[in-house]
Amino acid sequence: ISSSSVATIGVGAIQVKFSSIVENL
Repeated sequence: ISSSSVATIGVGAIQVKFSSIVENL
């Protein structure tokens, strides 16, 4: 896995987690 792929997956995971937090507010 290239570093760019890891960064993309990381950003995607952050967005999903952020969306979950917003829904819980």
